[in-house]
Amino acid sequence: MSLVKFKRILRQIDEPTISISPGRFNYNVPMAKMAELQKYKQVLYLVDEEERKIAFQFLEERDDDSYTLIVSKSTKGIRSSANEIINSYPWLKKIEQSKDVAERSFAVKRDGALWSIKLRPSFEERIKREDKSQLKDNIKGIYRYLDDRGEIVYIGKGNIKDRLSEPARKDWKFHFVEYSAVEKDEEQLEWENFWILKYKEEHSGRLPYYNNNSGVAKSQISKK
Repeated sequence: MSLVKFKRILRQIDEPTISISPGRFNYNVPMAKMAELQKYKQVLYLVDEEERKIAFQFLEERDDDSYTLIVSKSTKGIRSSANEIINSYPWLKKIEQSKDVAERSFAVKRDGALWSIKLRPSFEERIKREDKSQLKDNIKGIYRYLDDRGEIVYIGKGNIKDRLSEPARKDWKFHFVEYSAVEKDEEQLEWENFWILKYKEEHSGRLPYYNNNSGVAKSQISKK
C-alpha cells in the first residue's frame, strides 16, 4: 500500500496566512503580527513560476516595483494590490476565481528576509478535446475531463497527451481537458488524491463517472 500525503485546505483562525481575493493579497492578523507589518509601508512580489511560489519582501520605503500596504478596516489585517501579478499567471488567476474562500488561503513560510506561499495546481490550462494535437508530447501533471455541461467526469495524472490518446478512452464522453503541469511523480499522486478527495466531499462521497467505471486505479481511489 502506498502512502499519500494529505493536503490541507482549511486553516485555523490563529494560523498566519496570505489569501488571494479579486485584485489583491490579504495578510491576516496573525501574519501581520508575526511579520511585524506595522513597520513597513510597501511590498515586493517575487515569483517562482515552476514551483507556483510567490515570495513577499516587505519594505520601509517605496521601490519602483513595490505595492502599498493598506490596513483593512473590516478585518484589521493588511492588504496590497495584486491585479497585475494575478493577471500575469494563469495558475494565480485560477485561484483568484475560486468561489471557495478556503481554497484561496495559504499557509505562510519564512525564507530568511522573505515570506512565501506555495499555490496548488488547479487545472489552470484548458483545451478542447479535439485540439489535443496542440498539447506538447512531454507535459506531465494532473488533469480532468469535463463534459459539455462543465461536469467533471474524470480526474487523473501522468502524461497529459498520452493519457488522452489511450484507445480505451476513445468512447468516453467529454469535451474539455483541464490540466496543470506537475513534473514529479509523487507530487502528481498527491495532487490527484487531493482533487479526488475534494470532489468526493462536494458530491456526497461520489467519484467522477469514469474514475468509478473505467477500472483505472479504481481499488486505490475507492480508499481515498
